[in-house]
Parts: sequence; C-alpha cells; structure tokens
Amino acid sequence: MSCFFLVPHTRRDQTWLVLGAAAGAAFAYHRYATSRAAPQRGVASVSREDYGDASHALYTLRNGNGMTVKVSSLGCALTEVVVPTGSGASVDVVCGYDSLHAQQQGKHNFGTIVGRYANRIRGGKYSLDHDEFTLNTNNGPNHLHGGPSGFFSRNFDLVSATVTDSSVDLKLAYFSPDGEEGYGGDLAVTMTYSLSRGKRDALTMIFEGTAGVGGSASRTPSHRATVVNLTNHAYWNLCGHASGPAALLSHELWLPRSSEYTVVDASLATTGETAPVRGGSATDVVDLDYLSGWKKVDPRLDHNFCVGECVGRGELHEEGIEEGMVTVAMLQAPSSTSSPGGKRLRMLVSSNQVGVQIYAGGGIDPRNPQWQVPAKGGVTYQRNGAICIETQNWPDALNHAEKTSAEDSNAFAKHCPSSVIRPGAPKQYRHVATYAFQMVD
Repeated sequence: MSCFFLVPHTRRDQTWLVLGAAAGAAFAYHRYATSRAAPQRGVASVSREDYGDASHALYTLRNGNGMTVKVSSLGCALTEVVVPTGSGASVDVVCGYDSLHAQQQGKHNFGTIVGRYANRIRGGKYSLDHDEFTLNTNNGPNHLHGGPSGFFSRNFDLVSATVTDSSVDLKLAYFSPDGEEGYGGDLAVTMTYSLSRGKRDALTMIFEGTAGVGGSASRTPSHRATVVNLTNHAYWNLCGHASGPAALLSHELWLPRSSEYTVVDASLATTGETAPVRGGSATDVVDLDYLSGWKKVDPRLDHNFCVGECVGRGELHEEGIEEGMVTVAMLQAPSSTSSPGGKRLRMLVSSNQVGVQIYAGGGIDPRNPQWQVPAKGGVTYQRNGAICIETQNWPDALNHAEKTSAEDSNAFAKHCPSSVIRPGAPKQYRHVATYAFQMVD
C-alpha cells in the first residue's frame, strides 16, 4: 500500500512524497485487544489520504517509536491512537469509525473537537455585553457541546504538517462565523495534534481560538466578543477500543487534584455550586472520591471534577509538559489483562484547564439506531465500553463565572478563567492537554 508522506524541505514549502509502507505481522496484545499489525518503527512521518471524498482528509502521524495517530478532517476527530505495548505489540485505545460515511451517520463525537462551547449551557442562553444570546438546544432544554451542528460536524482545513526532531505535528483550522448555532462573534479555531518523538509516547492537543478574525477576505469581520470552551471527546479503553465494558470497568482511575466537583440538576446542567468528593450527602449514588488513589471506574460517572490551581511544577507533573500544566487524571488497564511482558498500560492526562469531565460511556446504547452504525472493524460499541477524560473550563461557566463584584463570592467566579475573548485583545484562548502513555508493573 502506498502512503503520501510529508518530508520537510530546507525551503519554507513542504512536499508530499510517495513512499511504500510495508505491512507487519499480526499479534495479540492480550485477551481483550483486537489484533493489529506490528507498529512501524524508525520512520517519523505525517501523511494524507482522501477520506470518503476529495474534500475530506484522513491524516496519519507516526512518531517512529511505534505510536500512530489518525485524524479525520471531519470534526478534527481522532479515529485511531495506536500505542506500543512492548515485544512488538500495540493496541488501538480510542473508539472511532473507519469511514467518512460511518462518521457522518454515527454522530457520537467519537474523538472529535467539541465547541464552540463544550458541555452544557443551561437553557441554551447566555448574556454578554448587555446582549442575550439564544443557542440551538440539543439536550433537552440545554445546549450541549456546541449544538446540533457543532464543531464535530464541521470540516477542518489543513494549516500545516511538520516533522521535527522532537515531534510530528498536524495543525487544522475552522472558522466559526458570528451567529453560528446562535453564538455571537466570529471565532477562528486552530487545533494542533503533536505526537512526541524520543523516549516518550505522548499526544499533545493544542486548542486555540481567536475572536474577530478569519473568514473570507470579502467578509466584514464581527467586532463582537465571543465565548469559547473547547475539548476533545475521545472515548478511551486501554485494553483496546473494542474490548467492551468488562475491560473498561476493570480499569483504575486516579484524579490526584480533584477534591470537588460541579453540582448538576436533573437535566445535568450545572447549578453554579461545587461540592466535596468526600463526605457527600446521603442521596449521592456515585462515590466520586478518586482523590486518594487508584479506584475502579464507576459506570455512572458523568461529572466535571474541579482541578486544583495550576501553579508551577509539583510532584505530579510529568516530564515534558508545559509550565502551568498539571497532571489531572491517570487511567490504567487492569492488571489481569497485562501484556505478554507482564506490564499494563497507563495513561497520564495533563492540562492547563481547571476542570476535567469524566464520562464512563453510560449513554452508549446499542439499541439506538445511531449507535448501531458499525465502527472500526464492524464493531458495535456497548454501554460503558469506553471512558471520556475531557479537560475543559467548568461547564456553563459563562453563566456563573462572569459576575459583578457584588456577586463574585461563588466558586465559579473565584476559580474559573473567563470564557470571554475579545477581538484585538492580547489574551485569546489557548488550551493544552497531553495524553502520555507508559507500560507499568
């Protein structure tokens, strides 16, 4: 099979070259994982191929250590993250589709960027600069993940694809005009996937948003401020994307900086309150104390956990992440499903955001026709078959954190950064998250 590999030139332009890609031998990671070809090693590259049609693309990033990431231009979606596990084996740890048609029919945000505002906005409304904005609702009375035609459904354009000594980088962009899904203001979004080279197997995601720029040259830009809160909606299972709920619910989770979570009502919209993960009320049905150490994934998890202040480096910082980032979550495969080398896979998630949504896939319903759309390898995903670890600002912070000085005693106003960005302002939106992988005893 032939691939188009990007090779950086000494000139400023870059050229796609056609090189042969050899197929490897099959193997099995462990009893849950799907067999895969041995990962290609030694060559770091980024390649492009048409995805369904010429207007959509599928990009493949390889770090030369055996880690491979595939990204669809539709929704800027992660469709594959293959991690080496030793002895020539590897495992694909994200759910996804392997065709444009399936991705369009499924509509489940597998691996996509969600926005303009991630999570729920109560009642689909917000106020900014004395104007009230009414958003398209798609989750009962609420607006969820940018609305029914959010960024997950938009085709992102290529900005750059580069290979350096330290990383393999893919940068894609989308322009969201004033009024899209009801939001005020123009928003130019770029998304960078950076696959590390060297000793670390890590995928860094850089979400950036700029107000008041972008669009066609003939279009008059909007001077309105806007709101933004982006995240990636990947569904993870470290035993393999198709390994199902038995494997996922045997995973262990640790949230080392989350002593509180944001409280929601019956519609799952934030109330504007926080509560401690320890010593909850008698009506609490989910034990949310993942602060103290490793604990099995609860199938009912669908909560935004508050992250302690991101101030400098601490004992939980992993090597190689940016200043201002902290480790917000750790997930590890069950010890009963160790690799042939006697180790298991662990994922460390670091971020510069104040929240992390943990969702154990309880809403996956194989009886729903949309969930019956075949995923990779013809798989039908099951309830609790994978988990989302979404770094983000707190949900609905735009309705709770933007308070006057007389009202700013609430937790949102104290701890959340502003969701508002303004055209021409020196500070725009930048969210960085790193998902690092290692084999442990």
